[in-house]
Amino acid sequence: MIQKFRFNYWSCSKLANFIRGTPKPWALQLDEWKQWRQTAKKKHPWRFWLAEEGLNKLQNFFFFPYDLWSSWRYYCKIRFRDKLHYLKTGFKPGEYYDLDERILYALFNELKIFVVENKQNKDWGIDEDALILYEWWISKTKATRSV
Repeated sequence: MIQKFRFNYWSCSKLANFIRGTPKPWALQLDEWKQWRQTAKKKHPWRFWLAEEGLNKLQNFFFFPYDLWSSWRYYCKIRFRDKLHYLKTGFKPGEYYDLDERILYALFNELKIFVVENKQNKDWGIDEDALILYEWWISKTKATRSV
């Protein structure tokens, strides 16, 4: 799936305000947005469509190569470099382990990473239960094997 990594959309530009005939507000509450859309559509239906839908479709057409490249780049970065889809267990590669053991070690290792990385940062407010569980896990794994 091609993802769009954009910081701005043409439908939110000054050109879109000119085409639409009604300036788009910077921020509104949810019900006010609905009211603004209805009012803008009622004033100039074709211009509204051109500014809201047409410009986005045009931008999607022009940015397709960039979106394709960005999707591939982020996929490769996450899949091969950062490996965010892996949960590290600490097991030796090539050996068989039951699913329940893999889940147990993976989740406790994530807890270990979270506690160790955020121990210095007092703002996170790691509660005592997480620390007790972390200490228990460390003592258990040191007794059996290192993770």
